[in-house]
Amino acid sequence: MNKKLLWVAMFAAAGLAGCNDGKDGPQGPQGPQGPTGPVGPGVTPPVAEIINDTNVNIIGYELGDNVISFEFQVTNEEGLAVDKLNRAYAKVASVQDGGLGTPRDGGTGYYSHKEGRYGPEMTEGATLEQTETGIYKFTTPISVTPDMDAHISLRVGGDVIPSTPYLIVRTSEAFAKTTTDSGCFTCHESFNENNPDWYYGAHANDYMGEYSNLFDDKEGQVAFVDSCMNCHNQITKSPKDDNGDYVPGVGGYATNTMQKIGHVNHKEFVAGFDGLNCTSCHVDQAITMPEGGRGCSDCHSSMGSSSFAADADYRAIHEAKHIDKRKQLLQDNAFSVEVIQNRKGEWCNYVTAKPGVDLQTMYENNEFYLSTYLHSYDADNKLFVNRALHNRTAPKTVEFEPSRNVMAICWIAEEYFNDDRELQPAEPGAWLPGYDLAGSVRLTWTDVTGDGKNVMVHANSHEIRNVMSDESCTGCHNAAHTLEDIFMYDKGDGTAKTKPHATYGGLSEGGLGCIACHNSGMTRGESAGWGPMIHDFHFGAKAKERGAFDSTKASADKLDGANCKACHSDGVDLNDVPAFYMLVKNSGSKAPISANCTSCHTSDSAKAHVELNGGDLNSSSDNTVEAQESCAVCHAEGKSFGIDKFHNVN
Repeated sequence: MNKKLLWVAMFAAAGLAGCNDGKDGPQGPQGPQGPTGPVGPGVTPPVAEIINDTNVNIIGYELGDNVISFEFQVTNEEGLAVDKLNRAYAKVASVQDGGLGTPRDGGTGYYSHKEGRYGPEMTEGATLEQTETGIYKFTTPISVTPDMDAHISLRVGGDVIPSTPYLIVRTSEAFAKTTTDSGCFTCHESFNENNPDWYYGAHANDYMGEYSNLFDDKEGQVAFVDSCMNCHNQITKSPKDDNGDYVPGVGGYATNTMQKIGHVNHKEFVAGFDGLNCTSCHVDQAITMPEGGRGCSDCHSSMGSSSFAADADYRAIHEAKHIDKRKQLLQDNAFSVEVIQNRKGEWCNYVTAKPGVDLQTMYENNEFYLSTYLHSYDADNKLFVNRALHNRTAPKTVEFEPSRNVMAICWIAEEYFNDDRELQPAEPGAWLPGYDLAGSVRLTWTDVTGDGKNVMVHANSHEIRNVMSDESCTGCHNAAHTLEDIFMYDKGDGTAKTKPHATYGGLSEGGLGCIACHNSGMTRGESAGWGPMIHDFHFGAKAKERGAFDSTKASADKLDGANCKACHSDGVDLNDVPAFYMLVKNSGSKAPISANCTSCHTSDSAKAHVELNGGDLNSSSDNTVEAQESCAVCHAEGKSFGIDKFHNVN
C-alpha cells in the first residue's frame, strides 16, 4: 500500500474514533431565510344547520349623513355561525323639535332578499352583505346625522331563521326616559320574563325587545320602556302633505306618545289606582317643565305660563293633593289591638292609638267607621278559624280611656240558644275548644281629602299568616284609599252586580285588613277563603268575566298568572300550606291547595286531574278538619313536576 495513503487512513480512523463519544458537535451558523410560502385556505367555522334561536352580537354601528350601518355576528343556540340571514330592520328615533320621533318616512330602514317579504316595503338603497361566515353588514338610508343623540334599535331574521326581538342598540342621553322598567313591571309583570301575555297579546310579543350586548349591565334583559319608545315617541305621528303622504323626516311613528300612554291611558288603570301618585312610576325627581309642556298638556289642555318654580318637584305638586294626605293619615292613626276580658266578664278588643290621637272625639263626631270582630285563632298555623260570637249582630259597647289613648269595644254577655235550642248561660264568646281568642279592628275615615275617597287603618291582635308582601297590592292599587265597589257578576242587562267595599276595602300590608272576612271559615263568595278569591279575581274565571263586561279598563285577566312572584316575593312552598279545608258559599268546602290551583286552572280537565290525584273540591268537612290532598308530592318546588317548572315563583 502506498505509505501516504496508509497515513491518511490511520489519521482518519483516529479522527472518527475521537468523535464517536455519543455527543453532537457544535451548532453551525444560521442559514439564510427561505421564501414565504403561499397563504393557506384557513379554517372555515362550522355553520348552523338547525336554528331555533337567533343570537346577535353587535360588533359596532356607524352614523352618517342620513345613513346608518351595523356590523354584527349571528349564531344559533349552540354558538354556531348562521349564514342564512336575509332580512334586517332598523328603527331610529331622531332628535326633533319637541323630543324624539321615529318618522314614518325616514325613521326606518328595511332590507329583504325578496321585495316586501315579511315586513314593510324595502328601503331603497338598503344592503345586507355577509362579509365573513356569520358576520354581516347592514346599511340603510335613515333620518340621522353623525352627531345626533338618537334612539336606535335593530332586528334581523330570515326565511329559515327565527326573527330576533328588537335589540336596543342605543338610547338617547339628552331625552332620557323618566321611569324605569321596574316601575312598569310592578303591574305589567308578565313582560319581565321575555314572555309578554298582556293586553295586546301577539302585538306585544312582536314588539317587545331586549338590550343588546352594547349594554354591559343589561345585556339580554327585557327593554320595556325603550322598546315602546321605538314607536311611541315623545312626539306624535308624522303629519301628511297635501297628497296624503307622510312628510319625510318629521314626526313620530305612533299617534299615542309615550307620555300620553303613561298619563292619560293610566287614569283609570285599575281599581284603587290614582294617577297623581307620580312616584309609582317616576322614581327620580321630575323637576323640569318639558319643552312645549310635553307630558303636562296630556292632562292640562291649557297650559299657560307655569306658576311653579323652575326647580319644582312635580311629583310633590301632584301627590300633595290627595296621596300625601291619605298616606299621612295611615301613618298618624296606626294603632294596636289586644283582646282582654274586662271585670264584667265581657271580651273586648282594646284599641291603643298613638299619643295625641283623640279616638273618642273622632268616634263621637263620626269621623271614622268602626268594623271589629272576635275570632277563634289557630296559633300553630296563624289562622282565623271563625267568628267567635254566638250572634254576629250581638250588641257591643264602645268605651274610652283618654289617659291611655284606649278605645275598648266589648261584647255584652247574653244568654243564647245552642244548636239543640237549649238555653245557655250568658257568655259573649263562642270560640272553638282548643283555639285562642283573637281580635280584628278596622277604622275607616270617610272623604278624607274631599274627593269622596275613604282611607282604612286596620290591626289584628295576633299574627296572621300571609304569603304576600306589604307592597303586593299597593304596587298597582296605589291610591291609598279603599277599593269601593267590587265586581261580582254580569247581570245580563248591561249592568253588573257589585259588592260595596268603600268602608273596609283597604289594601295595605298585602291585604291583611281583608282576612277578618275573607278567611277559610267565612263563606263570602264563590271563591274559598282569601288566596283562592285573589287568584280567581286576578287570573281566573272571575277575572275573565269582569274583563268581558268592561274591556275599557285594564283588567287583571290580561296578566299572566304564572308569574307568582309578582305578589309572592318570598316564593311559594306547597309544603307550608296549612292543610285545613276552606269553606265555599253554598257548596261545602275545598282542600286548600286544590282550591287555590283550580281558581286559576278552571278547565274540567284541570279539576279532574286534581280530584284523581287526591285533591278535594266538594267536601262536607268544615275548616277545622285537615284535608288529605297530596299535591305537594309531585308539585312542590324542586319536584319533577314542581310548580317552579311551570310558574315563576322565585
